[in-house]
Amino acid sequence: MSTTVEYPSEIVPRPPRLTMDLPEDWQQVWAPETLIAVRKADDGSGRFLPNVAVTHRVVPAPYDGDRAYADLQAFVAGKDEGEVRPLRTKTIDGQEWVGTDVAFVEPEAGTVAQIHLFLLRQRGEVVDLLQVVGSFGAAELEQDQAVVGQALESVRVTW
Repeated sequence: MSTTVEYPSEIVPRPPRLTMDLPEDWQQVWAPETLIAVRKADDGSGRFLPNVAVTHRVVPAPYDGDRAYADLQAFVAGKDEGEVRPLRTKTIDGQEWVGTDVAFVEPEAGTVAQIHLFLLRQRGEVVDLLQVVGSFGAAELEQDQAVVGQALESVRVTW
C-alpha cells in the first residue's frame, strides 16, 4: 500500500500570510527566495535604493533569536567593515520579534545599513524563521532610515 504526502504539511509548512504597507513612491518587485520584496521606485539618480525583503525558512529546532543573531554576525563578519549592534526585542502587532542593525561596505553601493527583524515560531522539531530586512545607503541615512523602519513595523503575519 502506498502512502500519500502533501504540501503544506506539519513537516513542511506553508509560509505565513503577510501584509505590509508600502511607503509612498515604493513598488513591489521580484527577488529570489523572498515572500515580499519592495523598494523605492527608481528615480534614475543611481543611488542605492532603499528596500525591504521578507524571507521564510524552516530550520531544525532548537533555533532561537540568539542563534539567528549569531548567524547574522557570521554573515556580517565576511563583509568589509561589518558592524553588528546588540540584539533587541520588539513587539509588532502583538508578536515578539528580535532584531538588530548592521552596516557594511559593498563595493558598488558604498556603506549599506540594514535593520533585521526575526520572528520565530517553534512547531515540534522545526522552527519557522521569518526574517524581514530593510536596507538603505548610509549616505541617505536620515531620509531613508525612518521610512524603512516604518515599512518593517507595518508587516503583519498570520500563521
